[in-house]
Amino acid sequence: MNYALVGAPGSGKSSIADALGVRMSFADGVKREVANVLGPITQDQIGRTMGVPPEFWPTAQKNADAIFEDMHNPAIKDVYRELLQLWGTELRRAQDVDYWVPAAEVERIENEHRKHLENQGLVKSELKA
Repeated sequence: MNYALVGAPGSGKSSIADALGVRMSFADGVKREVANVLGPITQDQIGRTMGVPPEFWPTAQKNADAIFEDMHNPAIKDVYRELLQLWGTELRRAQDVDYWVPAAEVERIENEHRKHLENQGLVKSELKA
C-alpha cells in the first residue's frame, strides 16, 4: 500500500518518510533529470550561469550526483529552485501532464537498485546519490 504525504514546504513530509524508511518524491525525479543535464559543471560555469560566487562551491567540478545532493542541501538548494520549477512545470508538464508520476517511479526504481548494490557490497555507501 502506498501513502501520500502532502503539506507546505518545510512541514516535515521528508522527515516522516525518512523515519518510515521509505521515500518517493515527485520532485526527486525532476531533480535527478536536471542534475544529469547540468553535470559535470565547473565552478566557473556555476558562477557565470547561476550567479553564484564560485567560492561557495568546494570542488572544481561537480558531477550529477553532487549536484543532486546540492538540490537537497538547505543552505544552497534555492539556487536551483527556479530552474527546477521551469523544468518540471513549463517544459515537462507541457510535454506530458502526467510527467511527475513516471519521473518519481524511475527515481524510486533507481534508489532500490542503488540500495541493492550497496547491500551486495558492490558500491560503497559514500557514493550513493
